[in-house]
Amino acid sequence: MRTSGEYRRIARERLSDKWGKAIIAAMIMSFLGVSMAFVNGNVTVNYEDTSVSPLTKLINHPAWAKYAGFFAAVSVLITIISVINFVIGGAADLGYARFNMRIAEGDDVETVDIFSQMKRLIDGFVYRLLMVIYLILWTLCFIIPGIVKTFSYALTPYIMNDYPQLSPNQAITMSRKVMDGRKAKLFGLYLSFIGWAILANSPNIILAFIANSDSYDFIASPLTFITVMVLTATVWAANCMLNTYAKAAEAAFYKDAIEDYARLNADYGNNANFGNAYSAGYGQNDSQGISQNGYFNYGTGSNFANPDLHSGTDAEGNVNTENYSYGGGSGSEGSSSVENPFEIR
Repeated sequence: MRTSGEYRRIARERLSDKWGKAIIAAMIMSFLGVSMAFVNGNVTVNYEDTSVSPLTKLINHPAWAKYAGFFAAVSVLITIISVINFVIGGAADLGYARFNMRIAEGDDVETVDIFSQMKRLIDGFVYRLLMVIYLILWTLCFIIPGIVKTFSYALTPYIMNDYPQLSPNQAITMSRKVMDGRKAKLFGLYLSFIGWAILANSPNIILAFIANSDSYDFIASPLTFITVMVLTATVWAANCMLNTYAKAAEAAFYKDAIEDYARLNADYGNNANFGNAYSAGYGQNDSQGISQNGYFNYGTGSNFANPDLHSGTDAEGNVNTENYSYGGGSGSEGSSSVENPFEIR
């Protein structure tokens, strides 16, 4: 696999004529809950013995009471966006993953492509729900396991795009398998953006200075209010730009990771279901290649590197209508058109 610097270079090259569309897409996705955890670095200040953001402290300052109506309207807007996010956020995640995969592949993109997976609202909702549940449970086992699992599950939306036959839970499992031994590599890629993250969030230092001011008149000044709004918007826009860059690099990482995983496991051994992208560890084939769970069967003793794989059969020799194959297999609708699960498209 490539170095972090090489992934960043690929991202820059692929984004060279797409920055505008990609940044607008990132801005839209910032309202739909896309993760920007590795590029956020908010400065906090003390407010009533609690660490809060500078903006939160200013909103609660008596000098800003005259702006209560404005912030109430913003609160209502945020609530509406949160409801929309609850409904379509997961599907938007899948669309954004597809958007970045196309960028990494050098394809043309349009900002509206982030909504290309809206037909998968249920899959997207279940994916987000399972991610939240799993990460909370792992975090309860102390913080470190939760962080590790965040990297384990990072490729899930990409996998759900490449392999729509998988359920969200199977995609999560496949991401965990693909990321086995590669989590440190992805962590290094995220860490390589630290300088840009510090720069993008540097206006927060000025916001902290303003929030900690003891001058009532200074904070009450309309100029101060405008300055704070501009700085807040600057931090948001800068992080969206950085997220655009980082997500393109992440998509390039995914393409290498899935290809590397397939290559290393392509000829692991006969009758082994290890590395099967479709079954993702859900069931094994017996010595005759018969599927134990009726999901995907790769034929009698076939090595994964064998391009001529056979259709699956049940114990009585009948074609299993839930089996799929490539290279001549048949399913319930006739000839199968399912592609090699390890083919990088």
